[in-house]
Amino acid sequence: MSEQENLWTPVMEFARVSLEHTDLDSDERDYKLAFAEQAHIARNQLLAHDPVWFETLRKCLGRAGLVNQYTTMGLAQVAKDHPHQLEEIFLQIWADEASPASLDQFVDDLRALNPTKLSAGGTVGLGALLLFARTPEQYAPYQVRLADGFLKLVGEVPLGPKYSTKRFQQFLNVLDRLLEEASSQGLPLRDRLDAQSLIWRLMKEDPTPTWPGDVAAGLRTWRGDKVAPITEHYQRRAGKSQETEDAAWLILEPALHGQPSPLGGHSTVWSTEAAQQFAELRNTHDPVTGTFSERLRAQVASGDQAVHLLAAELTFLQCVALSNLRPATKIERVEGLLRQSPDGPRELPVSFREGLQCRGSFNGGAAFNLRAAVHIGWLGRFAEHVSRASRIDLELALSTPWEWMAFTLAVPEDQPEIRHTINYLVWPNYLLPVVVQGHRRKIRDAFSSVLERVRGNGEIELAKDLHEILVVHTRESGRYSEWYADPYITQWAGGEAATNRAWIVPQTQNGRALAEFWQDQEVVSLPSLGLDAESVGASFEEIHAALRGSMDGESATSMRDAAGSIHRFITQMSLGDYVVVPWEEVLLVGQVTGDPDVGTLEGAKFLRTVSWNVTLIVNENLPAQLDAGLQESHAVTDASAASRDIASWFDKDQPAGDEPVVAKPSVSRSQEALQLDAATEDLSSRLHVDRDDLQELVDLLQSRRQIVLYGPPGTGKTYIAKELARHLTGRERTADVQIVQFHPSYSYEDFFEGYRPASANGQVGFELQDGPLRRLARVAGEPGNEDKPFFLIIDEMNRGNLAKIFGELYFLLEYRTDSIRLQYSPTESFILPPNLYIIGTMNTADRSIAMVDAAIRRRFAFVELHPQDGMIRDVLGRYLIAQQRSPLTAELLDSLNEKLGAAKRDLAIGPSYFMRDDAADAAGLRRVWKYELLPLLEEYHFGELSRDDVHAAFGLDALLTSIGRSLEDLDVNVDDEE
Repeated sequence: MSEQENLWTPVMEFARVSLEHTDLDSDERDYKLAFAEQAHIARNQLLAHDPVWFETLRKCLGRAGLVNQYTTMGLAQVAKDHPHQLEEIFLQIWADEASPASLDQFVDDLRALNPTKLSAGGTVGLGALLLFARTPEQYAPYQVRLADGFLKLVGEVPLGPKYSTKRFQQFLNVLDRLLEEASSQGLPLRDRLDAQSLIWRLMKEDPTPTWPGDVAAGLRTWRGDKVAPITEHYQRRAGKSQETEDAAWLILEPALHGQPSPLGGHSTVWSTEAAQQFAELRNTHDPVTGTFSERLRAQVASGDQAVHLLAAELTFLQCVALSNLRPATKIERVEGLLRQSPDGPRELPVSFREGLQCRGSFNGGAAFNLRAAVHIGWLGRFAEHVSRASRIDLELALSTPWEWMAFTLAVPEDQPEIRHTINYLVWPNYLLPVVVQGHRRKIRDAFSSVLERVRGNGEIELAKDLHEILVVHTRESGRYSEWYADPYITQWAGGEAATNRAWIVPQTQNGRALAEFWQDQEVVSLPSLGLDAESVGASFEEIHAALRGSMDGESATSMRDAAGSIHRFITQMSLGDYVVVPWEEVLLVGQVTGDPDVGTLEGAKFLRTVSWNVTLIVNENLPAQLDAGLQESHAVTDASAASRDIASWFDKDQPAGDEPVVAKPSVSRSQEALQLDAATEDLSSRLHVDRDDLQELVDLLQSRRQIVLYGPPGTGKTYIAKELARHLTGRERTADVQIVQFHPSYSYEDFFEGYRPASANGQVGFELQDGPLRRLARVAGEPGNEDKPFFLIIDEMNRGNLAKIFGELYFLLEYRTDSIRLQYSPTESFILPPNLYIIGTMNTADRSIAMVDAAIRRRFAFVELHPQDGMIRDVLGRYLIAQQRSPLTAELLDSLNEKLGAAKRDLAIGPSYFMRDDAADAAGLRRVWKYELLPLLEEYHFGELSRDDVHAAFGLDALLTSIGRSLEDLDVNVDDEE
C-alpha cells in the first residue's frame, strides 16, 4: 500500500463513525438541495431579464450560509453599482451548459468589479455554487479553506488562487476518490454532494458525545485542532461600552466577592437572608396598579436596609445596559428605592449616576419594558445563588467566561434575557450584549463561515462561536461589531432585504397624541384591537378575518384599513427598518430594534422598541415619496421609497442626553430632479434621426415623464422608444427597460395587479399578482435606485381600452407626487416613482389618434412620427447613405405617400419596410411590395378601389414608371452617383 493510500485509511475510519452518528440528509444534504432549487429560480429570472433575480439569489445565499458574509456583501455592492455587468458575468455560468471551465473568467471578471471585498477563494466558491445550482447531481458546494485542508490530509498539494478552474476540478477529483473508497468499504455515499457533505462534517463539526472517546480524540488530532492549554488565562476587559460595563462592575465586583455594598452599609447585601426576604416581600405583596417602579417600592417598603439596598442594586443592574431607556428614568428607578430606605443614601453617588447617564450597550426590546418585574425576580434568585456558593465555587465560576455561564445557568427559573445581560456585564470582552435568544443563534448561523467549525447549539457552545466571530470581525473592521446596525443586521435578521424599509406610524391613536410618550419609552405602538401575540406574523387575510369579531359594526373600509396597519406593523416591519412619526411641525424618526410584542403600555397595544434619533426633522421640503405617505395620517404606511433620504437624517454619533435637536431635512439625490442623459451623435447615427430631434424627446421626458410616439405603420415608433430608453438607462439589454403591448382584451389586472389562478398545497385558488407596471415601479422605488431612470414602453397603446387598463392610475399620471389607494390593495398607498418614465406608441392606421381618451391626451406629450414630416422625414435617405445604397427606395416611398394623399395621411407607409437587408436588391424589394405593402394598400382602399385598381395605381412597376426609374438603379450606390 502506497503512502498516499495509507493517508486515506483514517479518513475512512472517521467517515464510518461519522455516518453512524450523523443524519447526512437532514444535517447537510437537504438544505443544500433547497438552495439549489431556489437558486435555479433566480437563474430562470436572470435568463428572462427579470430584475428580481439578484434579490432571489441573495435571499437563498443568506438562508443557506454557503458563502461567507464578505463575499455576500461584496456581491451586493456590485449588484448596486454594476447591475448590467453582474448579469453578464453570471450568464457566463448560467446561460449555457454548466462547466468548471468558465470559472477562471467568472472569477477574474467579478473580482475586477470589487477586488477589496471579493477574494479569489470566496469568488471561486460562489462560482462553484452557481454550477451546483445548475446541475446539483454533478457538482457540489466548495469552500477553499476546508477543501485545501482536506487535500493536505490525504497527501494532495492544493493549487493556488490563480487556478480557479483547476483547483475546483482538483476538489471534484478528490470527491470522486472518496466515493471510490466509500464504495470499497461499503459506506452509503450516493454522489459528490454526499462526499462533499461528509468532508465538511469531518473538517468542521465537533464529534458528538456519542462518539467513542478515543475516536473523537483521534479525529481532532488528525485534523490538527488547536486545543487551548489548561492554563489559559482569561482577563475581564472592555467590550462594547466601557462606561456602562465599568458602572455595572461597581455593583458586581463587591457583590461577587462578599464585600459591603458600594451604595452604603458595612456588610454585604447579597446575603441569603436579604435575598430571601426580598423574594418573600415581592411574593406576598403584589400591587396590581402603578408603574413597575411604584410597585417595586411598595413591595419592599417594609423591608430593612439590606433589602432596600439589594433592590436598588438589582434595579441598577437591570437597566444600566439599556439604550432604550432614558437616563432620567433609570436614575429615578434606583433613587426612588434609596429615598425610602431606612438609612439612605438618598441619592446615587456620582460615579453611579454617570454610569446610568451613558448611552448603554443594547436596546433591550419590548421584553425589558414589559418584563422588568420578571427580571428583578430572577436577579433576586441570582443574588441568593451567589450567596449560597462557596468561595471556591465563585472563584471557579469567575475563572473563565464559560464557567461563569454554567454558573448563571444554574439559577432557578431561568430568564434568558436578563441572564445574558448579567453574563455580558461580567465578561464584556467575551460575551456579547445580544440578549434575545433567537437573535444569538441567527447571528452565529449568518456568520459561521469565519469559524473553524460550528461547536453546537448549546448555550456555552453558541457563546464561544459568537466570541470567535466577534474577534474576527473586530480584527477585520478595527472596531466593535454592532450587530443591530448595517451591514450586519441585513445579513442575519431573516434576509428579507438588502436595505431597510421605512414606515410612517400615526401618533394620534384613540384620540391621544403619543409621540412624546414613545420617545420617552423608546417604543412605538399600535392598538391591538383585541388581537394577541398569536397574530404576530399572520397574513393580512388572517388578521382581517380575526378583526371581524372585535370590530363588529365598523365599515368594511375601516376594517380593511385597520387590518392593513396591523399587518404592516407586526408582520412586514423588520429589525433595522425606519419609523417616521409626524409630530406637529416636525418628524420623529428612529430605527426598529425589537420584534413585535403585546403589552398594556397605555392600553392594549402591539409594541416595538425603537432607537429614536436625537434630531427631529422639520416637516418641510420632504422627498415626494415621503410627503405622499404623510397624507395617510390614519394608517401605518409604507414609505420605503424614501428610506435612503430618511437614513441620511440619522446622527452618526448621537450624544447621550434627553433633549432633542431640531434640524431641516438634508436634501439627497433622490429629492433632486433626476437629470436624463443628453442625446448623443452616436444615438443619432444609430437611429438616423437628427440629434436635436432626439434631444427634444429627452427634454419632453424630463419635463413630462410620459410621452406617446404616434404615426402610421413602419415609422419606427417602437424601435426609437426602445433605443432611446436603453440609451438613457445607459445599459443595453437591461431589465430597467420593460415592454408591454396593449390589445382589446388587456385589462387593469394584466397591467397593474389582479387575481390569478395559483396552486397551493395541491389546491387551485387565486392569489394577487403584480403586473408589469407594479413590478417595475417597485424596483424603481427601491432604496439606491432613486438616481437611475426606469422605462416602461407600452406598444400599440391605442389598441387597448385605456380607461379600463389604467383605472385609478390616471390620477398618478398627472400627480406624480401624490399617492392613491388601489382597487385590489385598498390598505396600501401607492405612488408612481419619479424615476419611472413611460413611452407609449400608437399606430394611427389601427385606430385614429383622434379617438384617444382626452384624459390620456392631457397626461402624455404626443409626438408624431410621420414619413413626410418631422423627425423621421429623412430617416430612409440617411439610412441609405449610411449603407451606401441607391436612393431609389426613398424616392419610391415619397412617391407612394404622395399618391395616397392627405386623406390617407394616417395610413402613410413608413420607412422601416425598406430599412432591411432583404429590401436591398430587386428581388427582395419586389417581395416586400408584393407580400407586405400591396395587401396593406388593398385594405386601406377596401370599398373604394378594386384589387386591380390598387395594383395599377400603387404597384411597384407603376411607381417606377411614374418617377422614371427602374430596378437596375438599385445597383447604383451613393458613391457611384456622386
